[in-house]
Amino acid sequence: MPHEVQTFMYDISNGMARALGPLLLGQPIEAVWHTAVVAFGREYLFVGNVGIESEEPEQTHFGKALEKLVVGTSTKTQAEFEAFNAELQRTTFGPDDYNLIERNCNHYTDAALFFLTGQRVPEKVSAMTATIFGSPLGRIAKQVIETVQQQMVAAKKPAAVIEEQQPDKPEGKPSRRRDRNAPADDQPERPRRREQRAAAVSGLGGSSSSGSSNPSALPTSSVTTTTTTTTSAVRQVAEPSAGQAEALKKREKVIVGDQVASALARKKIPTARPAGLTNAAVLD
Repeated sequence: MPHEVQTFMYDISNGMARALGPLLLGQPIEAVWHTAVVAFGREYLFVGNVGIESEEPEQTHFGKALEKLVVGTSTKTQAEFEAFNAELQRTTFGPDDYNLIERNCNHYTDAALFFLTGQRVPEKVSAMTATIFGSPLGRIAKQVIETVQQQMVAAKKPAAVIEEQQPDKPEGKPSRRRDRNAPADDQPERPRRREQRAAAVSGLGGSSSSGSSNPSALPTSSVTTTTTTTTSAVRQVAEPSAGQAEALKKREKVIVGDQVASALARKKIPTARPAGLTNAAVLD
């Protein structure tokens, strides 16, 4: 026995869409429609965070329907329809599948009506989305709605699922940051400036601890030879030969004699008087 199938239509704007449509959207709009399927004495609807549910007609939180349309009749049984709804709940219209733009109550109504009668949701309902979001203000509202819904969906997902959906990051250069908790052998190699400076200083003094010599350092044999040569030259200057010593002594005697004679002349000390000379004959 065929069963009558209806569509209940609700204006969730409570008349504001009709009043503000020309001002906000630039064209009149009859309502912001919410729809449900009424069959087998129950009202079936799709609700966010719940999925598909059924209530007594007009006993949902949407209140009284603004319009009630008879879509046609169905030869499906209630058990078949319940099984259909269970499959949709599992695959397409579950608690987390609601999307205000792409998968809302009207999309479910359209799928349910097609299953029961082969008919689609009324045209003014299916065209409502294009009318609202086709206006300049509607396009802005659509972007805001999509952003909010993406944030809501991400907040519901576990952290592990979010990490799996993240694209793989390109491999870059390995980090040179030191892990303080890692063993010393596992630390990345880096220049040790103190050791390099110590090695450079030790290299200036000759051979290093590893036995390698500094090219700029002089060999020990060269240092010894240079020291010996310098000492010999100093000795030659400090110690004159026998002839030079004799000449120096003679020069010193001459100098001393000149100095004594000069001193005697300044003090007017008389010298020995030759015999036969008087005091008057003594001259300076």
